[in-house]
Amino acid sequence: MNFGKKLLLWLGTFLLVLLCLIAAKWQLNKGLAITSKNEAISAQETAQPVLNPNHIDAAKYQWKKLKLDGEFLNSYRLVRNQYFNGQYGFHILQDFKSISLGKISIDRGWVKAGKNAETPPLAPAIFPGPDRILVRVRSEFLNTHLSGNFFAIPSTKKVTREVYFDQLDGQNNKPITPIDLPDLTTGPHYAYAFQWLIFAIVILVGRIIIGRKLYSKADRT
Repeated sequence: MNFGKKLLLWLGTFLLVLLCLIAAKWQLNKGLAITSKNEAISAQETAQPVLNPNHIDAAKYQWKKLKLDGEFLNSYRLVRNQYFNGQYGFHILQDFKSISLGKISIDRGWVKAGKNAETPPLAPAIFPGPDRILVRVRSEFLNTHLSGNFFAIPSTKKVTREVYFDQLDGQNNKPITPIDLPDLTTGPHYAYAFQWLIFAIVILVGRIIIGRKLYSKADRT
């Protein structure tokens, strides 16, 4: 085998190994990011709730529990594409007037969709007056799921991250449905990273073995 062919084979092998290592690093980073998020969520679950904070830093307070005094307002928005026990529906994002944070949005839980696309669901009635609620801080891109004037039409507003709060409990107004934490498993990302690493090793070892056989055959001829 001449030098040019050897060089091309090694360059091809190097490229394949490099692609496998890039894929392995990508999957590893995804796994590490999910692990870090899960650890932050678990830590906040065991921490004591903060009572009536005057300011919320979404990055710092994400998943943190708060106790808020105030009262629910009658205005709310619908968050589309939500499922509960296998049924399609909406989450109710109800306005709440907090004594410390002002007007904020509280996710009270899930309601079943109307009988057709032109029949929006109704939020269960609230008990008016002062209330103390236990909530969890959330910060997500909600615009793609929020309704406009007609609830089935996507919002045309710019997609931005919005701070809202999952309701966990309340003195006078309980959550409509439980709002569970996201799945705290890491998924298959670490396994995929290991798999891509094995692919890289197999390609490299295979190239060496095949190369030796070709060189040995060339020597005999």
